[in-house]
Amino acid sequence: MGFIALLALISIALLATLQLHPPTWIPAWLPRPENITAELVATTVGFILSALGINRFLVDYVGDVQQYVTYEETDKRYERRRAVLDSGIRQLRHALENENCERVVVVAHSLGTAVALDTLLALWPAAL
Repeated sequence: MGFIALLALISIALLATLQLHPPTWIPAWLPRPENITAELVATTVGFILSALGINRFLVDYVGDVQQYVTYEETDKRYERRRAVLDSGIRQLRHALENENCERVVVVAHSLGTAVALDTLLALWPAAL
C-alpha cells in the first residue's frame, strides 16, 4: 500500500510541476497546465490508483465494513453480519459463564469496536 501512496504523491507532484513549468511539447488536446484543477488531479490520481489495484484493496479491507453495517434482514450480507455477531456472543458468553472468570475486559479497534458493542448490547438483557 505504501508503494501505491508513493505513486499517488509522485503523480500529484508531477501535475503541480507541469502547472508551474508548462513544457512546450504538451499536445493541444490536453488540458493546459493553467487549467489543471483539483478535480482533474483527483480524477487522474484515481485512475492511476485504479490501474494499480486500489480497487482490490478497497474490496478486501474496506468491504468488511459494508458487510457488517447491513441491517436489512433480506440482504445476503445481513447473514454474514449475523454470523459475526453470533460468534462474538458465543465467545463472550463462554468467558462469562466460566466459574473461574472474575472479570472480562473487552478490547476492540476500528470495526471490531462496533462488533464488540453490538455483542455487549445483545448480551445486556440476559445480564439483568
